Amino acid sequence: MLLRHSHLLVLPAVFAVALGACSVKEVDDDDFNDSTGVQTGSGASGGEGAQGGAGGDGLSGAFGGEGGTGVGASGGTGGGECAGETGSHDVDSCTNTAELPIAAGADVCGENSNEEPPGIGTCVSFYTVYKTGVADAFLACAAEIGVEPTNACDPDQVEACVNEAHEAACPDQDVTDLCLNIKDGCAAFDPVDTSMGDGAMCIYLATPFNAAGYTEWTDCVGGDPLEVPDSPTGFETCEEQVERCWSDVVNAHQQG
Repeated sequence: MLLRHSHLLVLPAVFAVALGACSVKEVDDDDFNDSTGVQTGSGASGGEGAQGGAGGDGLSGAFGGEGGTGVGASGGTGGGECAGETGSHDVDSCTNTAELPIAAGADVCGENSNEEPPGIGTCVSFYTVYKTGVADAFLACAAEIGVEPTNACDPDQVEACVNEAHEAACPDQDVTDLCLNIKDGCAAFDPVDTSMGDGAMCIYLATPFNAAGYTEWTDCVGGDPLEVPDSPTGFETCEEQVERCWSDVVNAHQQG
């Protein structure tokens, strides 16, 4: 359940990619095109890519391929290092008031003051689908949010911590290569889909994922696009699919 169906995370407001000096595992990442032409691969196991579905209004289906071997950046959160797989906390910290003070306000938010502060569910989600070091970066920021309802229930402060965690994430070559493949594949559409721009947003959103989260996201990105009747093609754009899949994965794990 999505935190009583409230506090869904929206896209972070800042789309910058942290490119600090970090150790990133290089792996081969064969790609495949989904029905929108989006190129992707599975994150953890390198299994078979999904067969492209039927395209619409000029969008062509494509062939499946062998997936990549997953995400692999590593690092910590101290001493100016970027945030990667290694961390010092876990999901239990999200309900520990000594580590996340707003966890004490289980029923102070929402119209009827019966909902949890949004930072709690976000914390749970991040420790589930993000690299531990990135989740630690979110926790450290969210721990500074005041326990008063005006602060604890403020989604803008949670969004600021989401941005801080994303910006701290170690660069991941697999994610970068995949997002650039998506960009190139979509630019080859007929009609051309240039919604991905330079791929920076895709990189920014997907870099924090751990292997499990990355697999969920690539499975979604590799699926059929949603129909959007009022759009020029009748489907969501490549960037909209990338963003929706990030939102779906993160929000699906906001269990309080």
